Amino acid sequence: MKGQGVLLAVVTAVVVAVIVWGFFLTGTPRQARRFALDQKRIEDISDFSDELYQAWKKHHEPPPSSLDEYMEAHPLADGLLDPVTKKAYGYRSLGEGKYEMCATFDAAVGDEGEYGAPWAHPAGDYCFRFDVKRSGPARPVR
Repeated sequence: MKGQGVLLAVVTAVVVAVIVWGFFLTGTPRQARRFALDQKRIEDISDFSDELYQAWKKHHEPPPSSLDEYMEAHPLADGLLDPVTKKAYGYRSLGEGKYEMCATFDAAVGDEGEYGAPWAHPAGDYCFRFDVKRSGPARPVR
């Protein structure tokens, strides 16, 4: 009987150690959720910039002066709201076909992130600059 108690304690310790090691390797469920939300923000901004780039390639259509202007012209557009706050991403026209898109990120992602260096960002408010004549971010705003 005493041997079974020791065995149970050892098995329990091993299971706990594996769970802790798993969190160490992959992060907690909360961290995974925050990472997924940040990925969604990047995908939304990337999809929007791709739409503007395609409109430029096909029709030499300049970027909108505001998100409101874009939404009026594209009433069925989606993906321009933060997945948590449901507020519109930041957008600002910079003139000459340039603009920036901003979001509030939960965690920092470096150059090694899933989307690579152009999409690296710190935690908190961050803006990406774009040129409608090019695909992807033009350069980071630091």
